[in-house]
Amino acid sequence: TLFDLLKAKNIEPQMVTVELNSKMIDRSSLNNTRIHEGDEVEFLFFMGGGSETE
Repeated sequence: TLFDLLKAKNIEPQMVTVELNSKMIDRSSLNNTRIHEGDEVEFLFFMGGGSETE
């Protein structure tokens, strides 16, 4: 499943959005969404940033 893939890569599900074949997958569906050969999986990480103070 997508959840198993995240776990294998040491990625916390709440820190990433997952796309499967160009469709965003809801976090509540990660545990029951299976991956098949030929599927395209993308991880979209959200990075926080700050402003520099001079």
